[in-house]
Amino acid sequence: MHNISGTVNELLRVMELSDQAPKYPGELSGGQQQRVALARAIIKMPKILLLDEPLSNLDTRVRIDLRDYLKKIQKEFNLTAIHVTHDPIEAMALGDEVIVLHHGKLVQKSTPKELYNKPNDIFCARLLGAVNLIPREILNLNKNLDYEICEIRPEDVKIDDSGSLEGKITSVQFLGSEIMYYVDIGNFSVKVKGDKYEEKYGEGNTVKLLFNNDAMNFYKSWERITPISISQ
Repeated sequence: MHNISGTVNELLRVMELSDQAPKYPGELSGGQQQRVALARAIIKMPKILLLDEPLSNLDTRVRIDLRDYLKKIQKEFNLTAIHVTHDPIEAMALGDEVIVLHHGKLVQKSTPKELYNKPNDIFCARLLGAVNLIPREILNLNKNLDYEICEIRPEDVKIDDSGSLEGKITSVQFLGSEIMYYVDIGNFSVKVKGDKYEEKYGEGNTVKLLFNNDAMNFYKSWERITPISISQ
């Protein structure tokens, strides 16, 4: 077992703060101060680490860096952590299991992948980024299914000549890692993610949309929130 000095040095190494050790708190950047605060919480190796939005109020670059540090530290020191956040990307990146609360009620408990792909309801679907919520009258793909809304992520809709639904591109947004197309079908806008290297289409183009049927989820109500038992 490390003595206290060895433990401190080890933690500084993991947090990439070894060269900052001689400095006073006021000489550290905001991100470094956050890492020091995390190190102070971790130094005693608690059985459970409680983190209440530790990455809030940081600029984007620092927040992403610290998110990566948290994941690395949790794995390296085998810590159990309960992390409270309103950031969906943060929740998916850090969580082995994600619990969604709505007005104090638990509405879904699952892995990040399951939460993203199979949300229990529309509230959960909206939490994790862009989503298409298409009324049945716009996209009636299954006449035998009792539903009002079809939910599908933008990456599961493709612009493809084999598609059965036609629309017009009303907006094109370059988002760095991808392009988001907004396609109007019957006065309803469908979001479609495209490859940033294949910007083939522009505003005003008429295109056909191909939906990945296996990625669709169907809901009976826009507002229904269904609490579940904590034991599930």
